[in-house]
Amino acid sequence: MSAAAEAIIGFIVFTSSAVPVVAILRRRQLREACMYQLLASMAAAEMTVGAISTLLGSLRLLHALPPGWVCLVLVFSRASIATSTVVSFLMLSLERYVTVVHGMRYFDIVTDRRQLLLVAASWLTAALLSVFGMTLRARYVQVSDT
Repeated sequence: MSAAAEAIIGFIVFTSSAVPVVAILRRRQLREACMYQLLASMAAAEMTVGAISTLLGSLRLLHALPPGWVCLVLVFSRASIATSTVVSFLMLSLERYVTVVHGMRYFDIVTDRRQLLLVAASWLTAALLSVFGMTLRARYVQVSDT
């Protein structure tokens, strides 16, 4: 993908994902509901992916790339955060399942602690994928240098 396309698409992803985050953060009712917390978390992840893409595309366009390790961290972070949105969908589906099937016991099942775990699951997945990817990359570089 060209640098200009990466920067433009990243900016579009960032701005379009900011809309639900702002809408959810502005309303107290939405902020407190688990489903909307999960949606805001997923949109924040997409905003992060858009911001990283915009940054990388702009730097490539200006021929001002940072050191290799910074690019590596940014690329792995972008890929792992983008992949973690799948976990966000899974957590959202799980929460909706509990709402539909166990509606009368919803608040007994989805406690504040479990709600926090649902939101944190996608971010922990992103962190683990990023560390795992960078570790594999570092090992690959060590093996190919010998």
